[in-house]
Amino acid sequence: MTLRAPRRDWYRDAKDKRGAKRGRKRRSLEVTLCFAPLLCWGVAGTDPTCRQLALAMDASTLGQRFTLLSISVVVRGCALPVAWRGVEATRAGAWRPHGEALFGALQGRVPADWSVRVLADRGWYARWLLTTMQALGWQPFWRINRPGHYRLPTSAPCRPLTQGGSRVGQRWAGQVIGFATPARQLPCTLLARWDAGYRAPGLVLTDLPPTAGDVAW
Repeated sequence: MTLRAPRRDWYRDAKDKRGAKRGRKRRSLEVTLCFAPLLCWGVAGTDPTCRQLALAMDASTLGQRFTLLSISVVVRGCALPVAWRGVEATRAGAWRPHGEALFGALQGRVPADWSVRVLADRGWYARWLLTTMQALGWQPFWRINRPGHYRLPTSAPCRPLTQGGSRVGQRWAGQVIGFATPARQLPCTLLARWDAGYRAPGLVLTDLPPTAGDVAW
């Protein structure tokens, strides 16, 4: 409790901090103003000769109370959060306005000649998110669920996402139209790879050329 109490004070409004009702002066912190400097700090910790940056998107749920949407810099084996937003886990509503606001706060903070890969686990893919990435000049690299479909740009029939990696040792990469639902479809590159020792293939969506990416990243 000794450690948790001051940490709670860090995110509370000034009027709700300890001692505020007894006349002690307290200040609120607008954390969104910290997002851009935190990203700049993450960039500064990256090897400048590499000129590549990996960001990780995540949605972590605390029971039925909160869902924390976050963007982190992946550097030196760690993920350092640089932008985040907490939402009520059970409240209806889309993540889009929160996601756009988080990425908007980071715009222009990475050198224009750097390559930025935005990594995400299953559940974070959407057409609006792809266009947000492209507007920033960043490349999505999203792991996706197996129960889904795609079609080739020149072919109408839909195929299972796992068709490209249907057996151990198989790899496949190609430009596709992702997903069968019209409202969710997006042109992208599908990367599939099933290595020995894994129970299922790895599936990734990106807008990189088929020869420029690898699931093993």
